[in-house]
Amino acid sequence: MYIYFLILILIFGSYLLIDKTNIFRFDKRNLAFIIVVGIILILFSSIRADSVGIDLSLYYKIFDYTKDYTFSDIFFNLFQSKKFLSVPVYNGEYEIGYILFTKLISIINDSSFSYKFFTSLFINIPILFFIYKHSKKIYLSVLIYILFGFYTQSYVVIRQYMALSMTLLTVHFLIENNYKKAIVFSLISCTFHNTAVISLIFILLKYFLKSFLRYSKYIFIVLVLFSFFCKPLIEFLIINFYPFYDDLIISGEGVKLFLFLLLITISLIIIMKREGKTKEDVEFCFILFLLGTVLQLYTLNFSLLNRLALYFQFYIVIAIPNILESYSIYQLLEKRVVTLCYVLVFACFFIFNLIVNDSGNVRDYKIADNILKATVQLDRKESVYENIKTIKLYTRKSE
Repeated sequence: MYIYFLILILIFGSYLLIDKTNIFRFDKRNLAFIIVVGIILILFSSIRADSVGIDLSLYYKIFDYTKDYTFSDIFFNLFQSKKFLSVPVYNGEYEIGYILFTKLISIINDSSFSYKFFTSLFINIPILFFIYKHSKKIYLSVLIYILFGFYTQSYVVIRQYMALSMTLLTVHFLIENNYKKAIVFSLISCTFHNTAVISLIFILLKYFLKSFLRYSKYIFIVLVLFSFFCKPLIEFLIINFYPFYDDLIISGEGVKLFLFLLLITISLIIIMKREGKTKEDVEFCFILFLLGTVLQLYTLNFSLLNRLALYFQFYIVIAIPNILESYSIYQLLEKRVVTLCYVLVFACFFIFNLIVNDSGNVRDYKIADNILKATVQLDRKESVYENIKTIKLYTRKSE
């Protein structure tokens, strides 16, 4: 656990060194800081032991099986799969974008370090680019990214965070009013995790943002009220159409996270209401985060919805810094005190989750042994055999 505090100390030290000295020109300091942060986060993600991240062993299995596929095998299986834009590998069907990405990694280098390094690059570079472009307090956005648990969660749900990084580029181009590129990156995100299809809502929301803001109170009231009556509908849909998820119809999961998000939401609304002005660029990310809070309410009945909520909740990273910076109700000293309060609240939240709720197995961080020599230790003969068997199985089904 202490390694994460080392990461925070390194980031804080870098911020002081860059911001308080004349090493870099004033207009280049944010860029220098975000590059240093990227190096730190990618480094520690890449050198972690294979035990850090509960799903890493599964990803290694998929990675190892993909090595034995040729590109023609991948595309052949793509058209045989019943799941849209997915390829059967190992124990299931996985999105084509992710499979092609892992195949390319294996061509470059098939070590476990290589897998962690390139997936970390793919995840963190778009995230930090988005923060650099759209946060008005970059250092605070970076702290929230780590302290809310997004960074450590990327150790666990790798495919979804790869998809999330692409949806951030979708929102980036939406803010730039480039809808064509936004649609392209939204579609790309779906090839890494099918839940990213929810990013198409971002496009509609941005296009109709003024109308949405006009009726936002009524929309959120309806969404909140519906969450109290949706359980029978969710149960019907799951039991009849997705029975393999019936064990996730659980009441009460995610209550602590919902209460925390609610606390943050109320505090931000208070700040925005006191100012009494509408800032569209700020409110777009805030609306996305607010939808994430409402979706968290729905996860109390069906825990799998937290996968969809992630795509919305991430914008807390941008919403808090931009609201604090954009609204002028506070003097400089008061802003710093409010900022410090947010940091302390998130720090407590981070420590609590590491100690009490370490479901992703990231608390006990360890550095991998023989980092550069580490390879995915699996039975290669069994892997080849299983791949051949999988290809034959899907060939029979197609016949």
